[in-house]
Amino acid sequence: MILRFWRFQPQLAYAFPHLQRREYRTCLTACIHVQFSLKGSEKISNTLIRQPPRKEGGSLIEAHYLFEDDTAETMKLLQLERINADDLIVGRPLHRNIYSKEGKLLLRKGIVIESERQREKLLQQGVCHNFHEAPARSDELIVQPSSATRLLDDIQYKITVIFSKLKEDNPETQLIEVLNVSKMIMEACMLDSDACLGSILTSTSSPYTASHPIHVAILCGLVAKEMKWKRNDLLSLLAAALTSNFSKIDLQEALYHQKDPLTNEQKQQILRHPENAVEMLRNAGVSNALWLKSVLYHHETIDGKGYPIGLKSYSIPLPARIIAACDIFCAAVTGRAYRAPLSPEDAIRMIFLNADKNLDKKIANMFVKLMGIYPPGAFVKLANDEIAVVTRRGRKAHQPVVLSVIGPHGRKLPVPVMRDCSVNAYAVKETLHRNQVRISIDPAMLWQRKDR
Repeated sequence: MILRFWRFQPQLAYAFPHLQRREYRTCLTACIHVQFSLKGSEKISNTLIRQPPRKEGGSLIEAHYLFEDDTAETMKLLQLERINADDLIVGRPLHRNIYSKEGKLLLRKGIVIESERQREKLLQQGVCHNFHEAPARSDELIVQPSSATRLLDDIQYKITVIFSKLKEDNPETQLIEVLNVSKMIMEACMLDSDACLGSILTSTSSPYTASHPIHVAILCGLVAKEMKWKRNDLLSLLAAALTSNFSKIDLQEALYHQKDPLTNEQKQQILRHPENAVEMLRNAGVSNALWLKSVLYHHETIDGKGYPIGLKSYSIPLPARIIAACDIFCAAVTGRAYRAPLSPEDAIRMIFLNADKNLDKKIANMFVKLMGIYPPGAFVKLANDEIAVVTRRGRKAHQPVVLSVIGPHGRKLPVPVMRDCSVNAYAVKETLHRNQVRISIDPAMLWQRKDR
């Protein structure tokens, strides 16, 4: 029902005494359907009255008159002013609430803009703040802490940009960014190691050339963390994992989609890529021995059948042995155009069986222990036929923490539902391959911020 002007005028006059009579009619002509109840006193709910947009001070301001708490008495003026790019700073909390152009609250003040991608999305949406809302002081803000999922989202964006600019810009600039990304991976692993592991098995949308080195670096970081590595050495290891395929980025993306056997030229490129990558890094100013040796020897194998030199056993540097194990696992669970991905269970078994053949047995055992029977991000079928995602490693290896995402009849659940795997009805029945689950997964819905 649309309210007549005479029914609306008293409420408007009460809420906005500064408005002139002719302005009430301007507001009311834009009034959308109003729902009200005649039980007790009349109440107006979910009402939005808009004036035409106008220019003020060079920026577009749209006036929205909102009813809050379903009563006309709490009606207030919300003037939306488009936010400037300088007002959104990554790593700093918002000092005002952020609204969509339609007046919908998107982010409350105190929320930290945690990634460059998040900032760009907000700016593309043309978000606004309330012109009449005074910015909060720093001591008034309740700052929301960072989350691993937000960091990982920004890491993915930054690596994609780095690789796309590698041939265009100064390589030294891009390598500085690689070190910054390595620090972000370290922080994400400290915030939530389960969310980081989960991103490896649930990621589907990003280019392989960007996602694969990130996943390898995450696993390297978690293995090195278990081995109590020093921060500087860990930083060099992560940088090596991110840049180990620097010299074959284009080839790597092509091979990901290629179904035909490798050509002789492609085989030669693959065999030469560690040495070529080291040459690129040195030319860009990298002199860190751990970084360079890790890149050079990450395809050497314990049995001496690797490349480019054919080193054996413990003559292969430890960081290179760690990257080798993590690289094999990540490649196995991702799959290729010519083969389906392995399930996490099968990939872990492959790592274990390759111990003392291609891989360092000590690292393989540590890797298996780190991942567990059901690693975070694995898809499992429960006893009640629901499909769930493992989000945390449980106290017992066979009882992980899971969230059901697909119901027993094959329909996606509106919201992930936690299930207790110690209960018979929700016990894990089997592990599924990622390509058996035909739904998209939002990591933020699965891995909320952990209490520290």
